[in-house]
Amino acid sequence: MAVLYTSLEELNNSKPLPHEQNSDPIGDSQNNEEYKELTVHLDDGSRIRLTLLKDGYIYCGFMGVYFEMNQNVFTTMWRLLQ
Repeated sequence: MAVLYTSLEELNNSKPLPHEQNSDPIGDSQNNEEYKELTVHLDDGSRIRLTLLKDGYIYCGFMGVYFEMNQNVFTTMWRLLQ
């Protein structure tokens, strides 16, 4: 659970990057080996769906941005989701 909290804290500190056709990392990651989904249930009852791409990018819900997380934090979370 500590890894999840650390990852979410790091995500909160990550800079959002615009979702554009030419620079969209999810366009190259369309198989199960390249991405994972994680749903976070918040205390207020809402749910946030995160899509993690193997290269260290994260999509949050249906927002028009993605985030590039610190590679060490991301890799730790990625390995735990396998």
